[in-house]
Amino acid sequence: MQTLERDALIEILSKDVRFGHAFHSPEQTARMSAKIDKLYNEDMEKVKTLKVQPAFSCGKILKHLLREPEITVGEVDTILNCGQGTGNNVVSHLLELGILVLKTEKVKNRRVYFYKRYMNLFD
Repeated sequence: MQTLERDALIEILSKDVRFGHAFHSPEQTARMSAKIDKLYNEDMEKVKTLKVQPAFSCGKILKHLLREPEITVGEVDTILNCGQGTGNNVVSHLLELGILVLKTEKVKNRRVYFYKRYMNLFD
């Protein structure tokens, strides 16, 4: 990951309690940051196996998932500033690559997906 992204990630880990706790020691933060780097790089290698345009879009969403690990097709559309067809394709690619997992069936006309392997790091 680029240094700026790593610094932002460390700041999130040290302050964020969305995952049930914040990391209080620099050692905890550094260990978790290393695990996230490893996972991100593994998943980015999967994304790079796609054709250029889907890889670019999927890579952008993968970075977003580090901050917000749950996502809907509508949110993908908004992040990428694209139509629903592109958002659906991106989600389909990320599902096929094993990066996203369906969290809920349709609720209020939308499906929620999440970055399961990432969330598992916090268990």
